[in-house]
Order: sequence, then structure tokens, then C-alpha cells
Amino acid sequence: MQLSLSLTPKSVSSANYLLRQYGGAAAAYSLQRLDTSTENVVRVRRSTDDTEADFTAQEVVGGSLREFALNNDSDLIRFANQASAADQRMYFDGVNDRVLAYGIDAGETGDFTATCYFTPSSFGSFEQILSNSNAASAIAFELRLSTTPVLQAGMTISSSFKSATGSTTLVAGTTYRVGIRRSSDQLEVWLNGVKDGSATHVGARDSQSLFCVGSRNNNQAFSNGLIYDVKYWDSAISEAEMLVDGTGGTPATSPTSYLLGYGNTSADWEDQVGSNDGTVSGDPALFSGQGFDAFVATEYDQASSKNAAQSTAADQPRIVLNGVVVTDGNGNVSTIWDGAGDDLDVAAGFAGLTSANVYAVTDNAGTVTLDTLTSQDISADTNLATVLSGITYGKVTAVFIYPDNSNQAAIQSKINSIFGI
Repeated sequence: MQLSLSLTPKSVSSANYLLRQYGGAAAAYSLQRLDTSTENVVRVRRSTDDTEADFTAQEVVGGSLREFALNNDSDLIRFANQASAADQRMYFDGVNDRVLAYGIDAGETGDFTATCYFTPSSFGSFEQILSNSNAASAIAFELRLSTTPVLQAGMTISSSFKSATGSTTLVAGTTYRVGIRRSSDQLEVWLNGVKDGSATHVGARDSQSLFCVGSRNNNQAFSNGLIYDVKYWDSAISEAEMLVDGTGGTPATSPTSYLLGYGNTSADWEDQVGSNDGTVSGDPALFSGQGFDAFVATEYDQASSKNAAQSTAADQPRIVLNGVVVTDGNGNVSTIWDGAGDDLDVAAGFAGLTSANVYAVTDNAGTVTLDTLTSQDISADTNLATVLSGITYGKVTAVFIYPDNSNQAAIQSKINSIFGI
């Protein structure tokens, strides 16, 4: 499972192909081919929607794998890269991060509209996206998740809770333009410029002055993910304007307040239209890929045909963590094994290998070592965790299996050189 932190795979001359120089290798699992082949080295599953894709060594180290983990979404990639202040977004951790802007919707009881971009990392019941509520008394409005990953709009009329629930199931890692609108007796929830749910509720909504982004005012129901470009109107803008707003345009009716939501300081949540600047609460970080992971589904054998695979998602080693490709202590791209079931199965097994040498580049708490297991009977083994039993590791960077102990010193020297050990 060898990789490099460099932008291109390490170039190894033909005289130094590790697998070719020392013939007879039964299996070699390395995320970067030592001969810079353009063949696929790994199949990866991303966490947000379980989509799988194959990657060459160049794609692993050149950025394609990371972009795949970020859903190949140009905005998310841009935000994660943080190339400029305008590309920065605050990451709501679902624990205590929120933005307070009490001047927005303060004391209002009539029609209104509020919209924002929302990229959920995970889902929880009644997580608040936009809220003017403490859930203990009067609720001016809540734009939140329901008990399932669908949007829900809520408010109270004479202290009686009223709601409208959307019909579209949200997917983690996907960016949506979400909105809530009260128009006369209609309470509506909007998704990407389309009305996703509505209900008729007669009467003036109760008022509050507790506008929050990412939670209720009473420190409950925190959202996990990205929320930005919050717009509020103290009127019901038209459905045509909701379509414009929901598809990235600028409605003709100017919002009363507009919180851009760049960065993670109070100054970055300035009201671009009114004077209701937001105050950041909690300990937020800038988004760099949090919540976007990827896992090894198949490690392609680069010496023969003994591919190592794992179909059980919970047991797949991790290759991308929080939007960053995993590396070992020497900068080689690696994989995290959790020690609680992570494994790769080798369906073809290792029949006939009764005295094999196993060379494993591993990382234990930041220390990279070449572990050598000599004269191993792995003829009945069908998974790498069993082959590597006896080695303590948190990350596995590469595994090479040879049928005997021939050229042991030379092989160790070559591997050490390649992986910086």
C-alpha cells in the first residue's frame, strides 16, 4: 500500500523495480506502483453516498482521490482548499458551534422568508439550520431537520406548534439551497428553488428575538456541516424569486439581512445589507474537509492476482479522513486500520506459501517501521489482518509477500529506501 505525498508517483528505474528485481513475489499491496504503472491500484468507497471508484497511483497522489472524497463538488473543493478569504466557510461541529444575530426577525409576527446554503455532514433529529426559537416558549420559526433527513419548517401560533415537512431525503455531503417561507396562511419549506412541503396554519406566528444559525438559542439541536449565505426577508418573496434564489441567482426583492458566513470569526458574519451582524459562539474551525472520508474497498495486487478486498463497510480501512488523504509519519500515503475489525480479504488465498517472508511498512503512533515476518506459513490464510498478526500498527502503508527468504537483506534495504525508513 505504498504512496507518496508528492504530486507524482516516485520514479523508479527499470533496474530497481522492486517486484521485478526480486522475482517470485506472491503478492504486493501498494497504493503506488513502484514501476509507475497507470493501472488501478485501489478501489475506494466514499462515506457520503457509498459511491465507489478505481484510482491509479497518479490519481491517488495527484488530488483526484481527495476530490472524489469531497464528492467532486467544485465548491466544496474550493472551500476545503481555502485559497482566499472568500473561499473560507465555517464548519459547524454539531456540538457547540453557532452564530447569533438577534436583530434578525426580531419581534416579527407576519410573513417572512429565510434561505441559506446547507451541506450536512451528518443527521440528527430536529437539528436547527436557521432558528428564531428557544423551544421553551414562543417559536417565531425553525428551519430544521425532522426525525429523518428531510427538511421541516416550524413555528408556534398562540403557543401551539405548527409545522410543514419536506418530501425529499437529504444526502450527507451534498450542498442544498434550503429555505422557509410564510405567505399568508401557508408555511412552506423550500429546497433548491422548489417548494418541498407546505401546510396551512391560520393566525399570526408568535414573536421572538433569538435568531440563530446552527442551533436553537437554548444551546440545543446543533447542526453538523456547512451553513452559509444566509438571507432573510421580512416579507414573503414570490415563488418566482424563490426559484431564482434557490438556483444561485439574486432575487429582485432585496433581503432585509444577509449574513455571508465566511470564516470563523465574528467579523466574518457581518450583515451585508442591514446592521444585524452575527456573533460566533463555540469553537468553530474553518472547513477543510471535515466529515468527508473514504475507505479502501479493494487493494489491487500488483504482483499477481490476489486482490485484497472488503465488502463490509464497517471493516474497510480508511484512506481519506476529514477530506485529507491519510499519510504515515514519513509522508507516504497510508491507510488507517482501527484494530476493531478492519481487514482486507484475499479470496484467492495464499495456497502453497508455507515458508513465506512478509514485509510490511506500518506506522504505530507516528513511527514508521519495516516489519519483517520470516518463514511464515500463510497457506491457509485468506485475509491480511491474519497475515500481519503479531505486528502492532495503526496504519498500513505497504505489504509485500515473497514465497521464501531469498534476498531478504536486499529487499529490506530497497523497501527502506523507497519509504524513507
